[in-house]
Amino acid sequence: MTLNHHPSRARSTHRGHRERGVILPLMAMSMVSLLLLATLVIDGSHAYPQRRDMQNAADAASLAGTRALDQAKYRGASWSAVDTTAASVAADNGAESSTCTIVDRLGAEVGPCTTSASDGRAAGVRVVASDVRATSFSGITSQDSVTARARATATIQTFVGGTGTPFIVCGNPALGGYPILRPDGTIDPVSSAAMGKIPLQSSSTPGCGTGSAFKGKIQPGEIIDSIPADVTAENGNGFNHDIQVTVVGGTPCTEDDVADMGDDKVVSCDIVLPIADAGWGNGNSIGLHAVAWGVFHVTGTGQGNPKY
Repeated sequence: MTLNHHPSRARSTHRGHRERGVILPLMAMSMVSLLLLATLVIDGSHAYPQRRDMQNAADAASLAGTRALDQAKYRGASWSAVDTTAASVAADNGAESSTCTIVDRLGAEVGPCTTSASDGRAAGVRVVASDVRATSFSGITSQDSVTARARATATIQTFVGGTGTPFIVCGNPALGGYPILRPDGTIDPVSSAAMGKIPLQSSSTPGCGTGSAFKGKIQPGEIIDSIPADVTAENGNGFNHDIQVTVVGGTPCTEDDVADMGDDKVVSCDIVLPIADAGWGNGNSIGLHAVAWGVFHVTGTGQGNPKY
C-alpha cells in the first residue's frame, strides 16, 4: 500500500476554514452599517417634510388664533375661542400636539392662551406645533421616535404710513354708502363683515355726496399719508393699466397669480383702502373725506363693469 501525503493541500484546506471565520464577522458588521445607513436615508428623507408640515401648521394656527383674539377684543367673541381655534387649526394641519401662548405687540410672552387672552397686553398668538414619528429601525439606533417642532407668531398691528391705493370706498350709509362706518366715523366691524362683495370701480359705486362722475378711483399718483384727509378722486370708469399693476402687486398675490392673469382670469389681493364719510364735487373736480382705513380682498374682473 502506498500513502501519498500532500502537505500543501492540507494547509490550503485549513486556511479556507480560517478565512470563512473572518468573513462572517465582517459580513455581520457590514450588514449593521448598511442598516444604519438605510435608517439615516429613510428617516432623513422624512425629516424635512415633517418639519415643513409642522411649520405650516404653526403658521396657520397662529394666524387663526390671532384672528380669534381680534374677534374677542373688538367684536365681543369668546376669549376661550383663541386657544380652541389655534389648537383645532394646528391639528387640522397635521400637528399631533400644540401649545398656544399670548404675546404682546413686541412679541414678548404674556401667558397661556387659556388664561391670558383677555390680558390688556394681548396683541397676538404664538403657536408651537409638534409631531412625533416612529423611526424605521429603532432596535438598531436605540431611538424609537423623532419629534419635529416648529413655532410661529402672529400679532395684531395698527396700520401706520401712507398708501398709494387706486380706490376709495364710501363707508357712510347715510349718504348711500356701504355700512362700514358708525355715525362717529369709526368702523363698525359687524356690519362691515356682513356686507359681502361690493363693486370698487363701477358706475354704481356710491360717492358719499359726489355726482355721478365718481367711479371709485383716486387721482393717479396721490399718496395718503394719514387720516383724516381730503382725497382727490378721478372721473371716469375706463380701464387703467396702473390700477391693474397695483392690484396684482398687493399682498398676498403670488408669481403664479401674475402669470395666470388674462382676460378670463381672476387675480385676488388684499389691499389697504381709505374709507370716506363724505364727498363733494362732480365732473373733473371730485373730493372725498377719508376717516378710516380698511383691508379689502380685491378681485379683478377683466374688462367688465365693475372692473374690481
